[in-house]
Amino acid sequence: MVQLNGGFDDCDYVSDAAIGSTPSREMSDVPQFHSIGDAKGSMPGQSKSEDDIAVIGIALKFPGDASSTESFWKMLMDRRSALSDVPQDRYNIDAFWSPDALDPGTSNARGAHFVREDIAAFDAPFFSISPAEAECMDPQQRWLLETTYHALENAGLPLDRVAATETSVHVGSFGHDYGVMLSRDPGSQAQHRATGTSSAMLANRISWFYDFKGPSISIDTACSSSLNALDSACQGIRNGQSTMGVVAGSNIISGPETSAALADLGFLSPDSKCYSFDHRANGYSRGEGIAVVIIKSVIRAVEDGNTIRAVIRASRSNQDGRTPGVSQPSSVAHETLIRQTYTSAGLDMALTNFFEAHGTGTRVGDPIEALGIYQAFKDRPKRHALRIGAVKTNVGHLEGAAGLAGFIKTVLVLEKGVIPPNALFEKPNDSIDTAGWNLEVSFIGRQAILN
Repeated sequence: MVQLNGGFDDCDYVSDAAIGSTPSREMSDVPQFHSIGDAKGSMPGQSKSEDDIAVIGIALKFPGDASSTESFWKMLMDRRSALSDVPQDRYNIDAFWSPDALDPGTSNARGAHFVREDIAAFDAPFFSISPAEAECMDPQQRWLLETTYHALENAGLPLDRVAATETSVHVGSFGHDYGVMLSRDPGSQAQHRATGTSSAMLANRISWFYDFKGPSISIDTACSSSLNALDSACQGIRNGQSTMGVVAGSNIISGPETSAALADLGFLSPDSKCYSFDHRANGYSRGEGIAVVIIKSVIRAVEDGNTIRAVIRASRSNQDGRTPGVSQPSSVAHETLIRQTYTSAGLDMALTNFFEAHGTGTRVGDPIEALGIYQAFKDRPKRHALRIGAVKTNVGHLEGAAGLAGFIKTVLVLEKGVIPPNALFEKPNDSIDTAGWNLEVSFIGRQAILN
């Protein structure tokens, strides 16, 4: 199940019930999922099987050594964080760091979570792109082209089989670092700057190269961007606009400007760590990465002989409305969206064992999100606590790609039948009553089996 909830400090979340899973909400618009299984959890007259969406391909390029689903899963199971200092080939952090978050033009966070691959590496000839055009292309466009290729490969789909099909492309992102960098020198030779840095081209470039004929849309709803992209792609398949969907999220940190702007708002952790739902929560840590999933209706996937890795039973989006601040989420909006999505899917909320939350590690957002989760699931049987996951403790907050990072983690949880422990966790935030709310965040020293 996918849920989206809108706003800049909103969320993306996923549970083990409607993708067979569900996400959360704190700095974005949020989608939700539920756990794959038989129809025991369905309620008569609610969900229709023809609305079910199959996930048939996955590829990613995440921070540290998480360059594949296998290495990403190992990082999760090892409770490792991909946190590192800002690489010298991005920018000189010493020139843009200050312990004072309000010091103009600086960030109070020295580290973040970076992809290890050379940001300049790109096989332009393979993608029919000239050197002059390639040097003006945002690295997000380059890595999206490459990661889409690997996602199609993972799905077992040759390029000639998908060309000229009604395949849609939806990309969630809000980063513009490369465009900002090029604009610093307006006199430079950058003939293809307009197409190379346009947000529209994040989706359009993929459609162009792979010759996809369906809708091609780039979406910016802050941190929920990639899950709103997923929701839109699912709706397009359900209403017949497309036969298959490429859904992606992207974020690349190549300059200091965005970090400085986020520091001005007090969003960033001075420790450069996402202490999700932890008593040390003091802001989030930025991360970069690319995520791509390939989807189509379950009926068509079965007819085409595709491997089905997960099933999305429902997706839905809402907004917080008026809260004390434009970036502050609403626990009531959280609860409402979760309940509405489960109802749309015809799923029994009592069967959910795992909820992948937004969990940025902010003082305000985490307790509000946890309260919304509790309010939605408070009628669950008390014999087992609802396990809460937060992938940001491993790879940081991927911002525009954050929702799909949680989504992919949840698909892997369902495939493996194991809930990996959360990294960096010591004890719950004082404002989160984990015992009274029947929530469990600490899986230290063990892995909780999903059943």
